[in-house]
Amino acid sequence: MRFPSIIVIMCPDRSSLSLERAGQLPRCAPLSASPSNEVGIVSVKSFVIVHKLVLVLLACFFSVYATLTVAAEADKISARIQSPVQVCVVGQACAGAMVVASAGAGTGMAPEQIYQTFCTACHSTGVNNSPVFANAEAWAPRIAKGIDVLYASILNGFNNGLMPAKGLCMACSTDELNATVDYLVQAAQAAP
Repeated sequence: MRFPSIIVIMCPDRSSLSLERAGQLPRCAPLSASPSNEVGIVSVKSFVIVHKLVLVLLACFFSVYATLTVAAEADKISARIQSPVQVCVVGQACAGAMVVASAGAGTGMAPEQIYQTFCTACHSTGVNNSPVFANAEAWAPRIAKGIDVLYASILNGFNNGLMPAKGLCMACSTDELNATVDYLVQAAQAAP
């Protein structure tokens, strides 16, 4: 289907504005006999160009707006998904009054407390073939190897990890661990 061309006609005095079909060129009603009453004809092509220019400008505006909006939303999303955990290292402002124990400082616990806290789970029941507390028969072969072997076993672990290193008391100093071994050996030797 073909649409007829439309021509916009405007008189110089802007008194009459009309749309007419192509092929007819009406003239404005003469205000005077001067040649200034000529008709200005604007073609459809001019309107198309103007409309395209307006559309391009609107597209540019909306693309800039969309870009700014997306960037703002990305910042909001980034803020929402940040991890609540913050890693602080001694010396940074976030570490504040963080106290770091020096190596080998120990727990300050007595050997009996260390045994009750870390060792009793295995050494009170004999789990993983561990010698039961105050059982002279179970402790005799280990004591026969020497106290230094027992000290090494508690410090480094024994039996492929069945006896974990430091008896899982990682804060215990070597002296505290050795004192705990002494406590276990004395209890076994004192047992009937």
